[in-house]
Amino acid sequence: MKIKSLFKLENKRYSAYKSSDSNFSVLSFFLLDDIYCSRQSFEDIKNWLSDPQKIEFCFNMTSIEKEDDLILLDTDFFDSFIEIKRENFIEILNQWKKICEEKPKEVIIKQKSDGTILLEGNNNVVRDALIKLYKNNYRQGGYNDTSLRNLTLFLTHEFKTEGLSHSYIFGTWLKSPQDTYLEDEYLLLEKTNGQIQISFGSGKDKPVFTSTPEKLHKIYKNFQEIKLLNPKVIRAFKDGDQIKLEGMESEI
Repeated sequence: MKIKSLFKLENKRYSAYKSSDSNFSVLSFFLLDDIYCSRQSFEDIKNWLSDPQKIEFCFNMTSIEKEDDLILLDTDFFDSFIEIKRENFIEILNQWKKICEEKPKEVIIKQKSDGTILLEGNNNVVRDALIKLYKNNYRQGGYNDTSLRNLTLFLTHEFKTEGLSHSYIFGTWLKSPQDTYLEDEYLLLEKTNGQIQISFGSGKDKPVFTSTPEKLHKIYKNFQEIKLLNPKVIRAFKDGDQIKLEGMESEI
């Protein structure tokens, strides 16, 4: 079974966080933008399904069409669509309706090997941040934890010191007892009380990533090792009191 999409509950509303392919982006549009948690939408689709004279149903972002025992979801916003068996489509609607009522923190959309699609609610949310490969360079991607965002910004940051590598600048600063701050543009590293704090941006209440020098050096070394394998995505996540990195070939 493969995870295809991930929704997050933010400010009392679900939004798309990750999607493995454009086909499932169409399903995300349908659930998140067109019907969401509207009782009227559920009722309208139920009536449409039971009426043999009605073949197509158009929404703002997507359209659904009956085709034998299949339901075709399509969109005009990009060249992609998804076919779902009628029985599975009804199951998806029932699962989505239950999710709307229970409001789990996260919604995971999975697909079985036979093509069946499942929606599952999850309240045990893993805090993470992504680093993505863009044109042979790693850049900070999506995140649901601002402190881990700061870590991934640091790992992918290019210091504006000509001729000196990131590892040399960081390594030299880490070993120097005299240098308290390492600052470049909006990124700031600070040694304080045996800890290193990484912050980004300005303001008193800005989020901070905190680590010991030893742990941060280990994370940095692990990042350099994973980069050699050239994965499309590197995920930073919290596992208890540890920060771990893993290379992946897709976001999900």
